[in-house]
Amino acid sequence: MIGVASVTATELPDATYIYPNKIYYAIGEDVIVTSNGSYDALETPNGVLSYVDDKWDGQKLVMTWKAEKSGTVKFYNKNTSVLIKVAIDKPTPMFSFMKILGFGKKNKSFLFSLINILYFNFFLGIMPLIILIF
Repeated sequence: MIGVASVTATELPDATYIYPNKIYYAIGEDVIVTSNGSYDALETPNGVLSYVDDKWDGQKLVMTWKAEKSGTVKFYNKNTSVLIKVAIDKPTPMFSFMKILGFGKKNKSFLFSLINILYFNFFLGIMPLIILIF
């Protein structure tokens, strides 16, 4: 499903530039697009972005969107265009390790995570040394 949305409801000249603050986004991030006029947005699939806010900053139109689901969005008009991508944020190796230790779980307390770390350090660090010594 493809969705096309017009960015502005009032009559503005077509933008000569459209600058997103970056090209790749994770779900939940703010997409901030700066331009000097109106443009359209083509979402594939529909509902990738949701409107948050817009404001004029001197001669610049600054629009804020929220990345809702993965997909691509093309901001365009007859003068210019730019493509952004929204994807599920991939966990880093450090995040995966922290999750194993209990830091990534929201229903666990800090004390529980600390006990997990001490437990793993003892059985994976000190205990093998004690066995090797004896």
